[in-house]
Amino acid sequence: MTDILTRIASAVLEGNREETLKQVEAGLASGYDPLEMINGGLSPGLEAVGDKFECGEYFLPDMMLAAGAMSAALGLLEPHLQKKDKDKQDKPARVVIGTVKGDLHSIGKDIVIMMMRAAGMEVFDLGVDVPAGSFVKALQ
Repeated sequence: MTDILTRIASAVLEGNREETLKQVEAGLASGYDPLEMINGGLSPGLEAVGDKFECGEYFLPDMMLAAGAMSAALGLLEPHLQKKDKDKQDKPARVVIGTVKGDLHSIGKDIVIMMMRAAGMEVFDLGVDVPAGSFVKALQ
């Protein structure tokens, strides 16, 4: 992992939104590929957060801070990814996503959406607390 990717991963691990954005901006200015920053910096940082949560070293607030840092960074990278995707000739995969009825949590869903869009997929977000029938209807 290069220095910039290591710094991105560390900033996410610390839940430091400002530092994560600063490092992603530095990566863009240095010519790093947005997907490389996601796969080599942001994702490993969030994975480390998950590992620390599993072993009881991190708690829900730590995860929320890290998710917020990653979400902000993905928001910064998204326009660069969309620009890159316009150059592709292939038709993107289409995905319908939402949280099921009774579940009002959206952070995980929102991160998955950004990752899917970063991978070039076309994502249709149905939102939160979505009845099963709405998923079926969206597919038709």
